[in-house]
Amino acid sequence: MGAGTMSVYRDRVANAIVSLRDNYITWPNAREREQIAMKWKEEFPDIPPGLVSAVDGTYVFLAFAPSLERNDYNTRMKDMA
Repeated sequence: MGAGTMSVYRDRVANAIVSLRDNYITWPNAREREQIAMKWKEEFPDIPPGLVSAVDGTYVFLAFAPSLERNDYNTRMKDMA
């Protein structure tokens, strides 16, 4: 299979997944957010309140460095995330 053919199928699969996103990806409502926060607090009591913790293991890079405890936000490659 040629590289051009692979990219056509890759794009088709990606588009199919994106077209289904509203059926499967939702933002939690207020009650669900509270339950999630309570679970995280139980499991990780040192996490500051209101912190966005885990996003599927992917780094969420920061636009600017936090003013406090900057080193806590360094990745192993010294990026801010």
